[in-house]
Amino acid sequence: DGNDNIISNAVINQPGSDNIGLFGYLGEDSQIRNLGVEDVNVTGNNYVGGLVGCSSSWGTITACYTTGAVSGTSGVGGLVGWNYFGTLTDCYATGLVSGTGNNVGGLVGGNGDTLTDCYATGLVSGTNNVGGLVGYNYRGKVIRCYSTGKPTGTSNVGGLCGYKITGGDYEDTGNFWDTETSEIGASVMGTGKTTVQMQTQSTFTGAGWDFSATDGDPADWWIKANSYPRLGMWYSGGDGSAENPHKIANVADWQ
Repeated sequence: DGNDNIISNAVINQPGSDNIGLFGYLGEDSQIRNLGVEDVNVTGNNYVGGLVGCSSSWGTITACYTTGAVSGTSGVGGLVGWNYFGTLTDCYATGLVSGTGNNVGGLVGGNGDTLTDCYATGLVSGTNNVGGLVGYNYRGKVIRCYSTGKPTGTSNVGGLCGYKITGGDYEDTGNFWDTETSEIGASVMGTGKTTVQMQTQSTFTGAGWDFSATDGDPADWWIKANSYPRLGMWYSGGDGSAENPHKIANVADWQ
């Protein structure tokens, strides 16, 4: 439990090693929550993430974020390189993500389980299976997530997701990507929207996103004019600017 603390300026340079991140590998029933990692610079080979290299065996990552740069070969993600059997909830990544190989995503390089209420905004580059949020989604559930970053690659490049395999527990519910900032009008998952639409609350409430505290629990998301939705439970200290939009000291002042 990070207890809402932030780790800054972590540098990990292991280009010849797999499972590289602030946490390299999450084993059975591992949990990471309430942790921010800012200005990270992580370099590895396969399964490389700003927070976690590889999450397996039903681990959970909740209320975590990363900013900075992540690079590797294949299975590279801004937050998690590869999510085999893990759950990510209320998480985001804003950094630059680059891979020289396959399966590269703004939040997760490869996803085989569940992403709920997450987003990614960084530039993403790879070769094959490259997406603004997820590079390669197999068997995975993606629910109420969005991306705005520009993904580039040679094949299977998508605004939200580069490549998917349907079947099993596959789900694609209430997901969006910005067709203008991504400069991509196609994706194998999600629904493309203009920047204006992505900055309009009704786009998301119509898809079941929670912007209200009147239902007895805090709102999952907040939005203000001319801005994208932000997660509603973050740390104090931010001002809502483009450079620091995620940590809001007083949500009421930010709306």
